[in-house]
Amino acid sequence: MIVKSKLMGGVGTLALSAIIACGMAGCSLQPAEQQGPDRQGAEQQSESSPLSLVGAFHPLTGASEPTEYNKGAATEEQIAVAADNATKNEANSDTKTVFVMVEVRPDDQENLAIGSPEMLSSGERVSGAELTVDGINTYNDSYSLNRKGYFSLLSDLGYHDGGNSDTLYAGTTEPYRAVFLFWIGNNDFENGGTAHLEWGDFGIDFNMSDVREVDSPLEMVNALQEA
Repeated sequence: MIVKSKLMGGVGTLALSAIIACGMAGCSLQPAEQQGPDRQGAEQQSESSPLSLVGAFHPLTGASEPTEYNKGAATEEQIAVAADNATKNEANSDTKTVFVMVEVRPDDQENLAIGSPEMLSSGERVSGAELTVDGINTYNDSYSLNRKGYFSLLSDLGYHDGGNSDTLYAGTTEPYRAVFLFWIGNNDFENGGTAHLEWGDFGIDFNMSDVREVDSPLEMVNALQEA
């Protein structure tokens, strides 16, 4: 927006007054450019959208959980070998595994339609959620294609895989939670700025720098339990 020069004196006086008042109150000032336009946009959107980010994780073992090796009957040595192999596979892959957990807050008056599942040729239903990095590359949710034992733990925490439509009725007390999995290209994972999640009628932005690295999916689940 272009500001008329006639207004600059008044704006400068107000800004100086705010700085003096803040200094007297003992607060700290942070330039807007340090906060970053991406984060400002994400915060503004989270205030207006019922969809919010719970957490985003990159397990070093990818979607594989070493403790589930040999149907959960593996020895500690076998688990260590499985973890090492899975970590190497993830590191050498052209993509990185990113889990995104979200929740939809209920409205006071309006029932909210949840999800927009899609049917695959295999007959399996997927969430239809998409993640776009920096407005360029788009990735589809693949979680229901890679169901692991640890999903039962996520289910216990109230997370759905988004493979079905649902209704979040007005006035309910609990949000609707969902978990998605995206295989993101290495360049987007390492150098990407803003990620935009689109799911049904809802969308939200978050910074790729907010993706938390954990040893395995089970550690991710533990972090959610402790949150």
